[in-house]
Amino acid sequence: MNTLGIGIGLLIGLSVIGAAIGNAIVVMTTMRSIARQPELSGKLNTMMFIGLGFIDSVAMIAIILFGLMLLSKLH
Repeated sequence: MNTLGIGIGLLIGLSVIGAAIGNAIVVMTTMRSIARQPELSGKLNTMMFIGLGFIDSVAMIAIILFGLMLLSKLH
């Protein structure tokens, strides 16, 4: 059994799960903040989308790096 494939699969899965949890926390906190101060919803939404972009970019970089690791081990 190829342990490299299992390891890469686990690492990709964990990075995506981490990004999903991070996204959920950011959205939950933003919604709570908007409920407390509705007049700041525009600024909060802008900051939320910037934060979501950073979280998703880290997950995408991790997936790309794991893919490169897998391709380098196959050659």
